[in-house]
Amino acid sequence: MSFGSGHVFDMINRMKQNRSMLSSKRQKFKSNRREGIYSKSKQTSQIQDHNLSEEELNQLKKEIAKRTREEHRRGWTISIATVVFIFIIFLIFSF
Repeated sequence: MSFGSGHVFDMINRMKQNRSMLSSKRQKFKSNRREGIYSKSKQTSQIQDHNLSEEELNQLKKEIAKRTREEHRRGWTISIATVVFIFIIFLIFSF
């Protein structure tokens, strides 16, 4: 009795074929993308410095803080509404 040995053999062959289709992980590690980390010369692109005035910076900070507060408030509202809804459903089905 073979008990599905054909299926196991097919699975092993598929795994071998899939492995052969993958590119070598060593090639990815040694690619030129990592060259910038270990090179002595800093030829990488620098982050662009955006010169904002103090007023624009403060306005941007206020907008971000306002957006964050609104997101937190929305989250709390949804959480409280869910708890109240579950409590009401529990009361309805408990009697």
